[in-house]
Amino acid sequence: MSIQVMVYGKLKCAEDREAFEAMIPRVSQSIKGTAGYIRDELLRDPTEPATYIMMSEWSSREAFLSWEQSPIHKQNTGPLRAYWSADAVFSIYEVVSR
Repeated sequence: MSIQVMVYGKLKCAEDREAFEAMIPRVSQSIKGTAGYIRDELLRDPTEPATYIMMSEWSSREAFLSWEQSPIHKQNTGPLRAYWSADAVFSIYEVVSR
């Protein structure tokens, strides 16, 4: 059963929106080929333009956690961390229907 990983967060500075969004394809590309990774997408709240949801799909919870706990995780996602405020929310959901 695949899973969806959700990260809900806000940018520290709304003016960084374009730079943050431009970085997403590069970060996604760095994760492609990771065992269990399927895809990701970035959603922006139209009423609060500095608020985002990052969704990624993985083949299993184990595959995601293996990547998330490895040193490459920080290397892959490090460029984005400078933009996020400290109060980001992280959740894992099982896909039960499509």
